[in-house]
Amino acid sequence: MTTLNQDIFKNSLNTQFSIQHADDKTQLTLIECSNLTSENVPDYERFSLIFESSDALLSQATYTLEHPAMGNQDLFLVPIHGDEKCFQYEAVINRKIDAA
Repeated sequence: MTTLNQDIFKNSLNTQFSIQHADDKTQLTLIECSNLTSENVPDYERFSLIFESSDALLSQATYTLEHPAMGNQDLFLVPIHGDEKCFQYEAVINRKIDAA
């Protein structure tokens, strides 16, 4: 499993991720990767990922996202926006930075 860091996700902006759930597969596009790191806690990397899909609404849950370059990653997705055109989901990553 690849370490979840912001640079890896930034390099995957506007690419497709797949989620296999129940008997269906949903396609998501990573549309945003935002830095949330605080100077007060320099040992941690924090960032937000926004995914978009025109498929059916997914409930808030942990999903295994498949990506051709990144492999499989388990992320907790929260629906944050939805209308007749698309749904958006957010995942927030908060991880201790490995010592060099």
